[in-house]
Amino acid sequence: MIARSAIFIVIFSLFLTGCYGQKNIQDLTYVVAFGIDYDDKKDEMRIIALALDFTNVAKQEGAKSLPPPPEWIGEGKGKTVEEAISKLYEDSQPDLFLQHVKAIIITENALTHKFKEINESVGRSNFFRFSVFMFSTNESLDDIFKTKALFFYPQIFTVYIKPRKEEGESNMLSPKSYREFLSEYFEPVGATYLPSLGIYHNAWVQDNKKYPLVQINGAHFFENQNYQGHLSIHDIQGMKWENEEKKKKTYILENPSQKRTVVRISTSNLTIHTTDPTKPSFQLRVKGTAEILENVNNLSEKEIENKMEKLIREEIKNTYVNGLKIHSDLFRLGTNWFRFYKEDYQKFTRKHPGNYYLKKDSLQDIKVTVHIRTSDNYKSKTHSKIYDTKSIYGK
Repeated sequence: MIARSAIFIVIFSLFLTGCYGQKNIQDLTYVVAFGIDYDDKKDEMRIIALALDFTNVAKQEGAKSLPPPPEWIGEGKGKTVEEAISKLYEDSQPDLFLQHVKAIIITENALTHKFKEINESVGRSNFFRFSVFMFSTNESLDDIFKTKALFFYPQIFTVYIKPRKEEGESNMLSPKSYREFLSEYFEPVGATYLPSLGIYHNAWVQDNKKYPLVQINGAHFFENQNYQGHLSIHDIQGMKWENEEKKKKTYILENPSQKRTVVRISTSNLTIHTTDPTKPSFQLRVKGTAEILENVNNLSEKEIENKMEKLIREEIKNTYVNGLKIHSDLFRLGTNWFRFYKEDYQKFTRKHPGNYYLKKDSLQDIKVTVHIRTSDNYKSKTHSKIYDTKSIYGK
């Protein structure tokens, strides 16, 4: 009986899978970001891959600080995205590992000429996940990938690989995963966007030299699967209200050359109402909560709320008008109209073929309500030395 059991175990073990085909971490080239460019003169796609180097990711306690990690940037060219990636595979040793790609960055030239082909290639590739972050840029992809994070940290700490902030000020534009982008890209109305990246040199200095950083500087917009154009971050200030997730954004009220009041918005909510279903006619309602960080001029809470509401209303209006310049519905007003009044929408578009459905007066009203959640009384009394007033904001 024992002999039979031993024979059975030996035979059964022959069918068990092992780890003989698995490769060690140092035997693979881990790509964390992809760049896609297009040369319209040569009709050629150019793929740029940013890979990690694991040789000095960490350092031992008490040891000498390691030098900045080097940039490992690969390049492949071809008539299609698949051909360019295949070329990169051929020229890479150790083998490429693409399942950990966190971001795809597409140049404006590629967006203008080849985005539909790029979108199809990324969508059907088995190594690009739908959770990958999508970005665009007007900069050189080589310059983007060579720019490190602060303190010479590797690029895995840059905004395109870790775009969601946990603390501090929120990004003006929310990052978009490929899944989120596609859900809006194929809708017949309403704009979607790819946050665009730029290189800034004005925030930090290292050894008296300006330290470059990659930051979001605007967005490239699409509507009805067509590329519409680019707007700078200054032109789309009001778009931050479109995102209902918790945010932090600081506003400075009054004249910048004088003593000012500093207020931080912490939450927001935006709702869209169709005021007349037979035509594009909309109303925006925005509600937000805020905290007062500094109140040097001792304004009342009501005065601060009124100033904030006026400032936010102007931001939204200017953003809406700037969107019309590139025929883009930045607040996706038409989506609400199309979903709930589809027959009215179709009748209107049949009567006005070839015309963009939004006009300057399509946004009838913008109602903004800001509520001061906290005035930070303890800090205000400590730093402003206002001890003998009944209310530090009363006059």
